[in-house]
Parts: sequence; structure tokens; C-alpha cells
Amino acid sequence: ITKNDYTKTLIESIVPKKKVVNIGWKKTDKLIYSKEKKFDEYLFILGQSNFRMAKQVLELWEPEYPTLTILSGLGYFKNNNIEKKEQDNIKDIEQYQTAKEFLELINEKGLHICLTSCSSFANTLHDCITTKSVPITLDAPPFRDFVTNNVTGFIVKNKKKKKLKNSLGSEYTLDTNSFKEVIERVNNIIKNDELKLEEMGEKGHKGNLQNDRSFDRNLKEFFDKIWKQYKTNTPLKNNYECFDDDLP
Repeated sequence: ITKNDYTKTLIESIVPKKKVVNIGWKKTDKLIYSKEKKFDEYLFILGQSNFRMAKQVLELWEPEYPTLTILSGLGYFKNNNIEKKEQDNIKDIEQYQTAKEFLELINEKGLHICLTSCSSFANTLHDCITTKSVPITLDAPPFRDFVTNNVTGFIVKNKKKKKLKNSLGSEYTLDTNSFKEVIERVNNIIKNDELKLEEMGEKGHKGNLQNDRSFDRNLKEFFDKIWKQYKTNTPLKNNYECFDDDLP
């Protein structure tokens, strides 16, 4: 059972196609309706992942850009040999966030940078969409499957792609020129038409709810088939019958 078409394609390379079924995925809605959203600030969640392209983003973040809040695990920059950038418009959060604090943060920031150098399920992207924020993500599967460029988010090109060693999936390199073009386009929208970003967040959230309903249907249809198949199986007989008296 797979979560998206990209994963289905990967698994089909090692398993007969008829045995692979894509039923999608349902994301927990994390929207706080009462939280005021700032569409003039960016959020960049790193956690402890060394695939987030943090070094490239920091190098490209200009002093005149809007505020970028970076959420990382304790010791992230030191562990990944990345120099912190001392800049007034860059704020670092390294201390542990409670579930409530994390939810408030992802709801407050209207623009989320959701980049990764390897193919994954992109939880940061889904957190962004379910809070009506606008994602900036990579032009690679499965990320582009959840974002319509300039409609529900912004897509950054990748420069090259290579297969991961001893693993399924691919590794990506950020096209830095494309990233700067996208950020500057978004910054221009912030200055001239911030309402557009709010509308994009609404569209992305609405599309996610439709995706959830599709998953519910797929899940039911899949398990209906499994149950039907199960009912045709010959019941197994135990070699040993256990009675209550046999139990300790």
C-alpha cells in the first residue's frame, strides 16, 4: 500500500505491479482558526534533518528580505557544519517546542520554505498546507503533486537529479537562481498584493480537504476487496486447542 503515485512507481520496480495499490494519505488538519497569520514572514523548519538545504538558503537570504524564522534541533548548525548567519531578518529557534507552541508557530507564519535534497513524504509541506500557509517547495516528486505553481504555492527548480545509493528515490540539488527568482517574486506579492497569498493558502487547504475525502473512498474500496478475499479463504485449523484451564 503506497501513499502517492511516486512511491507506487518506486515500489513497482521491485514488486509485481498488480500487488501495489496507491490509496493516498490523509493529513491531520492543523489549522488554528483564531490565529492571525503573517503573510510577510517566512518559516523554515529543519528539525534534525541534514537534507533541508539549509546552507544554500542561508547564503541566499538577503538583508532586505522579510523575516526568516528557522526552527531547528539543538546543535543543528554545529552538527551539520553550517555557520549561523548573523542577520537582523534571520531568527533562530533551537529550543524544544511543545506541541502547542509548534502548532502556533506553523499557523502564525504565512510562508513556509519546504525544501529537501532527497525524495520523502514531505511532512513540512503537509503541515504548511493544512494551516492555510503558502509553501515554497521543490519541482520534484512527490512535492509537486501537492502544489499547483502560483496557485496554491511556489515551485523551485532543481538543478540536477541522481539516484540515491543503496536506496529507492533520488537526490536533488537546489537551483539557486530559481530559488532567488521565486523568493523575489513572493516578496513582490507581499508588497503589492498580500491578499493573493491568503487566497493561495485557502485554495491549498481546500484542495487538501478534497484529497482527504478521496483517501477515505480509496481506503474503504481497498479494504472491501481485502475483506471479500479474506472471506473466501479456508479457515485455518489449530493443531492444539487451548482451554481456559490450560492458561496460567
